Amino acid sequence: MDGLVGQLRYDRRLLALSVALQLALGLVRGHSYDTRLFMATGFLAGTGRDPYAALDLVRVFHHAGFSHITSVGYPPPWPLLAGLIYRVSYAPTHDLLLYNLALKVPVIAANVGLAYLVGAILRERGASPAVARRAWALVLLNPFLMYVGAAWGEIDPIVALLALAALWLLYRRRGELSAVLLALASA
Repeated sequence: MDGLVGQLRYDRRLLALSVALQLALGLVRGHSYDTRLFMATGFLAGTGRDPYAALDLVRVFHHAGFSHITSVGYPPPWPLLAGLIYRVSYAPTHDLLLYNLALKVPVIAANVGLAYLVGAILRERGASPAVARRAWALVLLNPFLMYVGAAWGEIDPIVALLALAALWLLYRRRGELSAVLLALASA
């Protein structure tokens, strides 16, 4: 698979366009409820509190939207990552826009990773370079993935990347690693 990623050196301008669009969307957009929920979860986990507790965090974020915020419904991997993101982005700066964007960086990386994984799988399965490149570009510039992932900050692209990688590894008879990735995708 490593050699295949090397073959997938597609148009860097297209990659840069996708990343720039996703960063711009990630900076100024967010799901009206889930973004605040992820921010609250990051604060709670990042400060050693229970991320599953519902609290009034108006004094923390200085925004009325954090009044009586409920708890996150995701298993520990996401709250732990959100806590780390809180500690490196919001805690030192107290900048909500930066924190909003920082929470979306793993999702944006997953969108890019998903594009490369799709291209690599197609190439390994015998697709022509042109077909693999078109699939790569389609995933990389997919409006749905950009909207749900980069703009809203939903973690679905991370799940999709992990699940597809798990299926591909299972197909290649790498069951142990496949099981780990599938467990992460499920969590």
